[in-house]
Amino acid sequence: MNADELSQLVQDARIAQFGPDDGTERFPDSLFNSGVVVVAPNGQKSWRSPRDCATNYGAARISDVLTSDNMMAFPCTLILDWVLQQSGGFHDSEPVPYCIFSKDRLPDGPFDGPRINAGILLDYFNHGIPSNKARNGCQLEVMDAFAAAGLIDPLTDEQRQAVMAQP
Repeated sequence: MNADELSQLVQDARIAQFGPDDGTERFPDSLFNSGVVVVAPNGQKSWRSPRDCATNYGAARISDVLTSDNMMAFPCTLILDWVLQQSGGFHDSEPVPYCIFSKDRLPDGPFDGPRINAGILLDYFNHGIPSNKARNGCQLEVMDAFAAAGLIDPLTDEQRQAVMAQP
């Protein structure tokens, strides 16, 4: 699956579930898990934003794009993990998919590099922006994660603009 196909898949899922696009932010259930809650120590619950919680199917589609569009020199695989490591007795109701990358650029791992919430990457394709811009935004997220891990130098403003200008 490439970026154009994912963009169309997300748009089709939005229309199938919610009808014609009216500009409202919506997360189709086939791609985003809207059932994840944070439970406080007193038992009170609050819903996680679906953008933080891809379904396994949605995560597999963003992983497909990351690898098939050759947009990253770092291969990735999917793992399940908690949205945020909670403290003070707070916890999530279930883990969600993350893309974890190979810092050594080996296609079969080890997958020991940065990890990024797959829902956050998938959400770039959920706003009706051109698929190349969504893909380029994902690419910047991944590059920023590698820079934060000290594996590459942080991007300059000029480099960021060049990434976003890719066709």
